Amino acid sequence: MDIVSASITEVALSGLPGLEELAINGSDIVTLDLSNNKRLKRLTAGGSALQSISGVTPEHQLESMMLQKTSIETLDLTGYEQLIRLNLFGSQLKEIDVSGATRLESFDASQSQLHNMLFAKSANVSDVSLQNTPLTELRIDMMPKLRSLNIRNNNLLFLDFSMLTSNISVYADTGTVKSVLLPDSSDIGYTSFSFENNKIERLTVPASLKNSHLSFDNNQLSQLNVLGSPYSLSAQNNLLESISILADSEIWELNLANNKLTSALLYGKFENVDLSGNQLTAFELFHNTINRSLNLSSNLLTDFSVEDEVSSSINLSHNALVHLDLPKYDGFFASLDVSHNPLKHISFNGGELSRLYLSDTELTELDVSSFDSLFRVSVRRTNIASINIPNMVQEFWADEVPATSITISANSRIRRISFSYNVLHSIGGLDNLTQELSITARDTVINEALLTEVEDNQYAFFIGP
Repeated sequence: MDIVSASITEVALSGLPGLEELAINGSDIVTLDLSNNKRLKRLTAGGSALQSISGVTPEHQLESMMLQKTSIETLDLTGYEQLIRLNLFGSQLKEIDVSGATRLESFDASQSQLHNMLFAKSANVSDVSLQNTPLTELRIDMMPKLRSLNIRNNNLLFLDFSMLTSNISVYADTGTVKSVLLPDSSDIGYTSFSFENNKIERLTVPASLKNSHLSFDNNQLSQLNVLGSPYSLSAQNNLLESISILADSEIWELNLANNKLTSALLYGKFENVDLSGNQLTAFELFHNTINRSLNLSSNLLTDFSVEDEVSSSINLSHNALVHLDLPKYDGFFASLDVSHNPLKHISFNGGELSRLYLSDTELTELDVSSFDSLFRVSVRRTNIASINIPNMVQEFWADEVPATSITISANSRIRRISFSYNVLHSIGGLDNLTQELSITARDTVINEALLTEVEDNQYAFFIGP
């Protein structure tokens, strides 16, 4: 039954005992008496003037109430024993106790005026959305079956999830939360907590918390204690000065970029670690701790050491490194970036590496012949005066360098050379080419004889001279 007329302010439903659906969306109806409508299952009143509902008893079959943007300020759910879904989004709701609706699973009071969420007993609700409300306190312990909680743009100060023993996803970005206790139960298989842009000062990841996604970016964290093994932990843009993670922790993704870290000791097992934008002056990479990538860019590093073979991609750009000695590299798809350092010396101990970036350093020479595999090398804006491209390299970038000649090794795999903003007198080893080679030389002064030599070569050609 649909009542769409805005002029109707009252409706008598006592003569419709078999009514199963009622819609009064946008109407001026203020009150509803459902005493004689025990078969009613769905009520929708979005945008109406509805202020109160009466007459509901345990015998009623009412399962769903969509009361968005209504004038309801309080709602007594005693007797609503079949109610499963309750939506009061954008309403005038100020206070409610959802525990009376014993089968209630989904409750949405987002953008309402909710000040108090009361509990006469534990509620069975599992999906709760309370974003953009003036609520300042929320009893998580009274919702033991909670699976999803949306409290974005909150006014809360403290939340305690420590007693939860089942999977849960919490969305609490942008708010006033200062303290949160995470669950500590080995029964939990998956959790997700997003508390970005709050005011949290301290956080402990409990030992039992595993396979979780934790995001605490843009808070006021000055203390982070990691005892467990979350799948991912992000705490960018905080106030952390030190971090120490023990060997028992296994974390796929750790992001602590843009803090104030002066000390970082990582003994656990990680896949990807981002410590960029901190104040680290030294860092030691322990054996088999980081498998895929380590980002240490934009720190103050003068000392970087590796305990054993390294296999991960490492970004050391924008630091203060002068000397760097690396052990054997076992990272066929890995990259090493040491660009934008006052680097004068770098040594390698062979192995496999995909990409090597040494641009904007003070290097005068480079020897990468010990590598078994190396796809790309970049030495842009360095002081390297002699360029001899090893046979395993496929791309070589050497823009703005003092070198005036290039040597291509026998059995070369080179496919692309970038040599812009330079002077180029000669290219040795053009006869070693067995595949097409493009040489980008924008704004480079090139010897006329060399132009002719390259033009006559069946594989090499210039771009942009």
